[in-house]
Amino acid sequence: MIFIFSALSPLQWKKAVQNIYRVLKPGGEVCFRDYGRGDLAQVRFKKGRYLDENFYIRGDGTRVYFFEEDELAKIWKGETLPNMRPTEGEDSSPAAETTEPKELFDIENLGVDRRLLVNRAKQLKMYRCWMQGRFRKK
Repeated sequence: MIFIFSALSPLQWKKAVQNIYRVLKPGGEVCFRDYGRGDLAQVRFKKGRYLDENFYIRGDGTRVYFFEEDELAKIWKGETLPNMRPTEGEDSSPAAETTEPKELFDIENLGVDRRLLVNRAKQLKMYRCWMQGRFRKK
């Protein structure tokens, strides 16, 4: 899942993880990379693009969320996160209960990739922050 999860609304995370859990074989892995909190892309957003805490809408209408490490750990373990406001067209009603185990995935690896990228031609410094992880189905 490379830069996919951030495009989902926080209200869709639980269902997305449940769907991934359902299609993976026991011991199957998910490779994950997405935006981290404080990334240059987040810093560049203007005031009118704010949807909710760390959740923005781009000019083309796509959404983007910026994650923290502990937040991702809770999501992939199957722990409940606080609900956010539903955006237009989203259903905020609770999903039907499932028979999945309490903890869905083991965290094999989860970390922050912080980099300073320099455009020498334009003399620009770009501070980037990405989250990376591997999660194994129990």
